[in-house]
Amino acid sequence: MYRKMTTFQFRITGLIFALVNSGVLSFKQRQLAVSPFTPGQFPINSIVVDPKDDKSPLHSTVFYPEVIGTFIPIYFIGGLYGHVLSEDYSDFLTEVASHGFIVIGMDPNSPLLDRYQMQESREKKLDLYLQQMKWLAEHTGNKTTSVADWSRPVLMCQSAGCDDTLEMIHQNTSIAKASVFIDPVSVHSLDMKIIPSKIAVLTYMAELSEAFPYCCIAGMGWNKIYELMTCIKVRMEVKKFGHCDLLDHAAWALCHDTKICRTTDDSRLQEYRSFTTGIVVAFLQWTVFGISDMAKYVTQPALMPLTLKDFAFDITCST
Repeated sequence: MYRKMTTFQFRITGLIFALVNSGVLSFKQRQLAVSPFTPGQFPINSIVVDPKDDKSPLHSTVFYPEVIGTFIPIYFIGGLYGHVLSEDYSDFLTEVASHGFIVIGMDPNSPLLDRYQMQESREKKLDLYLQQMKWLAEHTGNKTTSVADWSRPVLMCQSAGCDDTLEMIHQNTSIAKASVFIDPVSVHSLDMKIIPSKIAVLTYMAELSEAFPYCCIAGMGWNKIYELMTCIKVRMEVKKFGHCDLLDHAAWALCHDTKICRTTDDSRLQEYRSFTTGIVVAFLQWTVFGISDMAKYVTQPALMPLTLKDFAFDITCST
């Protein structure tokens, strides 16, 4: 739950965020930024756009701060090549948005079997994502209280949705300012060489995702994507959590009960969701906003509330 703020608090919070985002605040003032592991301060609303009602290329849910201001857009693709809908991640996406982002879940509107057909089907799906990005920039400005800074987009994904995200970067190395890969699975990464892109990348894995029944496959995920990207790049593996633990409770329960993927129990789901949110927010505030003090929250494990099994980062940008 996000606590209600008064009109005055809305204005002050929006002003502070705008100053940090625009670079007006000094370095010392930026160091006063709030820990990313605390709840976000922006109230969040959402809208749904749909091909039938809105004539958009794809179905999307847009989570946006309910304040007047300009915010960085994050395009999100869910698991199973986007067929796990963004509404199944609504708690997580809302938490990320509450830290000052417009988060857009992009959901395919074509049958799942299209994913396993010819290569031209994959190219068509990728083109639909690009069409949706363009459509959103042209048609959502008057539908939300806050507006997006479309010049600084971020790509974020989970599971096999990351295969499409990685391919978009592979085809256009300047498509985004930063990217976040959560429990990624990318079969196509096996055939890729190093991608000459300066898109910052966070690759993030829950330890149990690579345990039986192997919803993530070693060599096709977080480590591989980390190797393919240049810098800035961060990778981390979080102990004792599973592949579905980021989902809303109903979707998590289905995954847990059917044992499709490994999960933890439901006693620490909020803790895990808040941790993941904090890591994503700190990484983006550092790499997109330029708030250097946020780097410590993704480069110093001692400052992280959960324990990591593996961790690495590269900020040298030498390649």
